[in-house]
Amino acid sequence: MSYGLSNGRASKLRAAVTMAPAQFGPNSGTTPIAYMSTTGMSDGTCRWGDANSGGQGCVMQHAKVNGCTIPASLPTAAVGSKKYVCYDFEGCKPDYPVKVCTFDGPHTPSSVDDGTTVGEMA
Repeated sequence: MSYGLSNGRASKLRAAVTMAPAQFGPNSGTTPIAYMSTTGMSDGTCRWGDANSGGQGCVMQHAKVNGCTIPASLPTAAVGSKKYVCYDFEGCKPDYPVKVCTFDGPHTPSSVDDGTTVGEMA
C-alpha cells in the first residue's frame, strides 16, 4: 500500500517509508518523493527480486526518478548473517533522498543485529 501511494500520490506526500514493498505491475511513478525501504532477504512474500521487480525494483524505480546515481550492485545483508545493511543512494535531487536497508530475515518487522534476534524470528 505504501509503495502504491509513493507512486500514485507522490505530489501529495513529502516522503514514504515501506516495509517489504511489493511490486506487482510495471513501475508507474514519475514524480520524485523522498523514499526509504526495508526488505528481509529471506522474504518469500515480498521478495527482494532484481532491479526491475520485488523490493529491489521498488527502490530502484524511486532512485531513477529521484535522479540518484545507480550503483553497479547494491550491498545487501547475507542470509544467515543476522545483520542488516543500509545503503544511501548518492547524487539524488536535493530534498529527494533514497535509502534502502536489507536484513537477514523473512517477511517480518523484527530487528536483527549482532547475532541476536527478537520478535517473530526468535
